[in-house]
Amino acid sequence: MSVQKKISMGFIILFVYIMILECVNYNRMSSVLESFNGVINENVQSIKDVSEIKANLSSEGLYLRGFIIENSASNSQKLVGYQDKITKLIDQLQKSENSKTLKDYTKSMSATMASYNETVDKIIEYKNSGNDEDAILELNNAESAYQSLMININAIEKFQQKELDAAKADASHDVLVANVISFIISIFGMLTALLFIKRVKRIVVKPLLKVVESAKQIASGDLTHPDIHIKSKDELGTLATSFNEMKKNLQTIINRIGESSQQLSASIEELSASTEEISNAADEVSNSVELTSKGATDSAEIAQDAAKAMHETSAGVQLIAESSQSIFQEAKQASELAENGGKILNVAKEQIQVISDTTNQTNELITRLKNQASEIQKMTKAITDISEQTNLLALNAAIEAARAGEHGKGFAVVADEVRKLAEGSKNSAEQIVKLISTIQEDTEIVAKSVSSNLTNVQEGVYIITNATDAFGHIYDSVDKMTNRLEEVTSTSVQLSAASEEVTASVEDISNQSVQSAESTNAISGSIEEQNATLQEMSSVVQEISKKAVDLQELTQQFKV
Repeated sequence: MSVQKKISMGFIILFVYIMILECVNYNRMSSVLESFNGVINENVQSIKDVSEIKANLSSEGLYLRGFIIENSASNSQKLVGYQDKITKLIDQLQKSENSKTLKDYTKSMSATMASYNETVDKIIEYKNSGNDEDAILELNNAESAYQSLMININAIEKFQQKELDAAKADASHDVLVANVISFIISIFGMLTALLFIKRVKRIVVKPLLKVVESAKQIASGDLTHPDIHIKSKDELGTLATSFNEMKKNLQTIINRIGESSQQLSASIEELSASTEEISNAADEVSNSVELTSKGATDSAEIAQDAAKAMHETSAGVQLIAESSQSIFQEAKQASELAENGGKILNVAKEQIQVISDTTNQTNELITRLKNQASEIQKMTKAITDISEQTNLLALNAAIEAARAGEHGKGFAVVADEVRKLAEGSKNSAEQIVKLISTIQEDTEIVAKSVSSNLTNVQEGVYIITNATDAFGHIYDSVDKMTNRLEEVTSTSVQLSAASEEVTASVEDISNQSVQSAESTNAISGSIEEQNATLQEMSSVVQEISKKAVDLQELTQQFKV
């Protein structure tokens, strides 16, 4: 399996874990939010309506007793106004309720309220006609209807409290399940991430560090270090094999260049000696034709030997040039492999960045849920404020009842009921606040879990970045080595051209020496041509000697 597939598979597994975690969290949080919103929408408004019915009913009872005590238009208008308010609230409560139990309660309360209103109307009629005794008797009937209404209201409040408790239990259970699932998936995700990071270090980073270290040693001229052993059958294994072959070929080339340069030096020494001998022979020919003929023959033999040696030297230099060109091509292939590895790691880096962006989006969703819970807290505070105001009204009513003395006892009873109603509403609001706080705490736990996953993803980005840098170092080292091989190849080509020139010159000398031996008539002209050729050959020999020294200095830079 290739490095790209291995790394991609690891990131895909991490991505799947994170997506599963996010889906579970989103599903559970959505379920909790939907359930909570349903409870709030159904119960909070109905609780508010019931509280207002209870408060208005208590106030109506106070004004009814006040009307019995003092028949005034103001008290009569207040009674009618409270009757209308309570009737509208009961109708609104009937329309908003979906529960069959609550519908039965509200239906019964509506019927009782109708009876209560009829009784109140009779009291007003009796009172207006001056029939105080019948008005007081009807007041007792109104008290009975009032108690029935309060029983219905208390039953509705208990039922609503029961539904709130059930919703709280369901929400707590859903949050607990979501937390447990998220924790388990997070643990598996972190373990998978650690295993993936460890595997990347083992199969990618460590082999790359070996190649980088070996490339640095080769770049410094040391070819004696052992081969790189990578058993994986992927791009890294191919890179290590190609790198080892390149090092071996480079060692062979350096050794051959050293041997050829030594042979070239020996041939140059022989050629120099031959040149001196030819020069001496030419001087002797000047003095004696016979000596010239003999010297020409000797020069021809020596020139033939020199030509043979130069042929061998030229063949060796040509072999060096071909080997240098071959290793240069292998170095270019290694450079391309390093470049491809860098591209693969860049793709992996982009994939893990996508995972990081998805985790950030989930974090934003959790923050939005926390903000919605804060808004619900504000609504609950408004209910608490209404309860406190109702409690204050009950206190004022109790004070007025105390002032009224015996006639205010009924006021005191109603004021106490109003106070209890306010306390009950306040307790319900406090329970809602506790439920909101629990949801906010659980949401904070989920947010921390998402932040932990985001940290693991960022560590993966850091490791991939380091691996990309390691590929860059390999590419630079191979590029330096390619430049040096290019210099060696260029020098070998120049040396081969110089060797061919020397070979041509030596062959020319040999031909001229043979011609001198065959004909003594043209000996003087041949000697002049030979002297000119010797001067040219001496110049070429000096150039070859300089190239041989340069080649030896270049090979000495490498430690084989």
